[in-house]
Amino acid sequence: ITCRIEDGIARLQLDDGKANAINAAFIQALDVALDRAETARAALLIEGRAGVFSGGLDLKSLPFLDAHSLRQVLADFGRVMLRLYSFPRPVVVRANGHAIAGGAVLMLTADERYGTRGPYKVGLNETALGIPAGKVRTIDEVYDWDQTRSQGLVVEVDHPVLGTVELPGPPIRFDD
Repeated sequence: ITCRIEDGIARLQLDDGKANAINAAFIQALDVALDRAETARAALLIEGRAGVFSGGLDLKSLPFLDAHSLRQVLADFGRVMLRLYSFPRPVVVRANGHAIAGGAVLMLTADERYGTRGPYKVGLNETALGIPAGKVRTIDEVYDWDQTRSQGLVVEVDHPVLGTVELPGPPIRFDD
């Protein structure tokens, strides 16, 4: 990822020469570019290279990580996507090619998104992979839903001031 700041705009160019797959190095480079843009109080323009915005998480390397490293990459991905989504300046994505799975998530963090015409795929492929996409629920519905509770996705935490509070638990558990 290269970052060029000019006239109040930080232009982030994604180009690893392949699919712009998201791995630890990509996430770190994006985080550093966001630091630079934030320090410069610059708006963001994020674009891929011709034909490829991002193919999503790096499925060639992530499956070979140990559980701790995989957890870290996924946590960092979520943290940086949230950082982009809440970036204090406008964020614009020029999706000039495929934006699949995590690449589509990256695209969706922007305030404005523009695509290039072409035979490009844009989307979240979780349903096609057999990962169910269900009803959108309110926070109260999520906490009260029997499926959430049976899967241990709500945990009780002792808070020093509030006493016992319920918080979302980890959505993914890994054996060490």
